[in-house]
Amino acid sequence: MSTTRTRRRALLGTAVAAVIALGAAAPAAAAEPAETADPVQESLDALVGKELPGAWASVLDADGESRDYVAGVGDRKTGAEPP
Repeated sequence: MSTTRTRRRALLGTAVAAVIALGAAAPAAAAEPAETADPVQESLDALVGKELPGAWASVLDADGESRDYVAGVGDRKTGAEPP
């Protein structure tokens, strides 16, 4: 496996771990006023950069409702939306 591929997988693993950790904080964030920034979205936005073109997350709350988050692009070359 190439060094680039290994690095990308490590970054993806880190991104997934961060999203999971932040997902646990989502119910507490829901109790805050609506004008407060969403910590999950902010974290995904921060992950997107030189190494990671896009990030996706889905958070399931205690009531079984899910919320999907997206940051970045699905394809850097075309700028296509994430799938």
